[in-house]
Amino acid sequence: MDGNVLTFMEDVVLPIFIVVVLPVMIVLIVQIFKNRNLSHKTEIIRLAIEKGADIDADRMMEALESSGKRKKGPLTKSQYLLERLTAGIVLFLSGLAVIVVTAVTGSFADGGKWFFYLSATVISVIGIGLIIMFFAGRKMLPDDKAE
Repeated sequence: MDGNVLTFMEDVVLPIFIVVVLPVMIVLIVQIFKNRNLSHKTEIIRLAIEKGADIDADRMMEALESSGKRKKGPLTKSQYLLERLTAGIVLFLSGLAVIVVTAVTGSFADGGKWFFYLSATVISVIGIGLIIMFFAGRKMLPDDKAE
């Protein structure tokens, strides 16, 4: 292939795909599954009403909404800190993995390596910040027993 085409793809098409197309696709997939889930729930209620069941549609919808999900409400100290620790570890290891893969493979263009190193470093630093937040939060937040 022509070098100009590859440069155009690296400089224009790839960033547009990453910044525009990929997030739009993720939002569309999530929305499709939410709509599908809602239509399934309304179909269950419609079939129950057609069969002549005496049900309250609002209570039935609430029951279908809450099945299999964690109760929403105030988080305890341990839940809050565990979520931060989990996210911190995942982000730190993800950033570290991108740095290692970029360094080992060397398959990326020399001009584009800095982007991967910078992105991975930012992700790792955010992860380290969340891990530090976990350790600092253990001492600063009130205990679960006091709540």
